[in-house]
Amino acid sequence: MSEQLKDDAGAWQKLPDMPVGKWEAATVVIDDTFYLFGGYAKGVKSSKRVHIFDPKDGRWTQIQDLPSANSHANAVLDGRKVWFAGGSRDGGSVQADMWVTDAP
Repeated sequence: MSEQLKDDAGAWQKLPDMPVGKWEAATVVIDDTFYLFGGYAKGVKSSKRVHIFDPKDGRWTQIQDLPSANSHANAVLDGRKVWFAGGSRDGGSVQADMWVTDAP
């Protein structure tokens, strides 16, 4: 590969870890800020926690909890509204919940 084609455009950059490890969380990006909703926390326990990551200052902040613990939900962004439908709780209980909120 020629030197002209080498650059860091596709390189991964390590950022600060989340305050709480989790998986199967819903995510959206609003105004260059990453939102992480619910998901499983330690012990396959569904979480109500919502965290945001601001890449400008490299900080995670916990904001208002979800009204119900949830994982596996998809977040849909409509302008500044975030919609959630369905999901799962604590390893398999399927949810029929429907929620909407305005982004802070």
